[in-house]
Amino acid sequence: MDFNMDSIIFLFVFVFPGALSKLIKERFFPQKQYRISDSNGWVELSEMVVFSIIVLFTGLIVRAYFLTHDWDINNYFTSFTSSKFLIIYIIFASFASFVYTFLFNKLNKNVLLVIINRYNRWKGRPTEGLYQTIWEEIFETNKYLKKKPVVVSIEKDGHILSRGFLESYPPPQSPSNELLLRYCSEIETFFKKDESLPAESKIFAKTYIEYFDMQNGYVIKFYDMQKYNDYINSQKKSS
Repeated sequence: MDFNMDSIIFLFVFVFPGALSKLIKERFFPQKQYRISDSNGWVELSEMVVFSIIVLFTGLIVRAYFLTHDWDINNYFTSFTSSKFLIIYIIFASFASFVYTFLFNKLNKNVLLVIINRYNRWKGRPTEGLYQTIWEEIFETNKYLKKKPVVVSIEKDGHILSRGFLESYPPPQSPSNELLLRYCSEIETFFKKDESLPAESKIFAKTYIEYFDMQNGYVIKFYDMQKYNDYINSQKKSS
């Protein structure tokens, strides 16, 4: 096997764990694309390189400790010219990539975040959460949307754009903030009736949270559903 082919094989071996880890994170721990300000990808590339180095040298430790008892790094790199060892390494690297990716994610959430927030409190700064935007806090956790379905009102600069049941919203990896509403005309009828009723009789009198997009002037109001559910249940019983 000539030098060029050896170089290609080693490049693949080196890149594989980092690339696989990136795919795992995108599927299991997705993040909003608009949060990524590293336009040239240098930060992400650096993370992949560091991750690949960790997996590569973990392979050296496993090989030396369990198989060959040879800690010579040159012999380790030479082993990749063996098809059998290359296959074994790919299987090992795949397993290690899954394990390390999940461990690093746990480390980031449960250890690094605690250390960073203790430092922030010491410096008098706001603490960080697992999610860096309010949009993610609302739509990517069950913290505020535990009870579904929920009626929302979308407004911009004081004007109502639409009201209805919140049907769908984009997954975490999507850069858009689109919302899909249903039964809008039916819900609008309830709001029209509420206009002539006193506050205590309104179906949609209370909002439990309101999301403000200060930059674009949008407001999303999430309405308390208790009176609506009571009304629908009473209608079912009477029928």
